Amino acid sequence: MRTFTVSGGIETFVTLNEGKWLEKHSADIVYKTDLSEREQYMAKQLCKKGILNLHVREGKTFYTRNVNRVVSWK
Repeated sequence: MRTFTVSGGIETFVTLNEGKWLEKHSADIVYKTDLSEREQYMAKQLCKKGILNLHVREGKTFYTRNVNRVVSWK
C-alpha cells in the first residue's frame, strides 16, 4: 500500500498496481481512448477514491490528477 496526497492535503491509500498506474501516467491529461480496458478500470477506481478527476469536453473523455492548485491573488 502507498499513500497519495490529494487536494486539501488528504492522504489516500492506493494499491501497488494503482501506484504503478499513477507513475506510468504522470502526464497532466490522460485520455480514456489511450488506455486499455484494465487501465480504464483502474482509472475509474482512482476516480472513486478522489485521486483522479473525470472530464468530458467536446466528446473526449480524459482524466486529470486531483492535486492542490496554486492560486495567485491580485
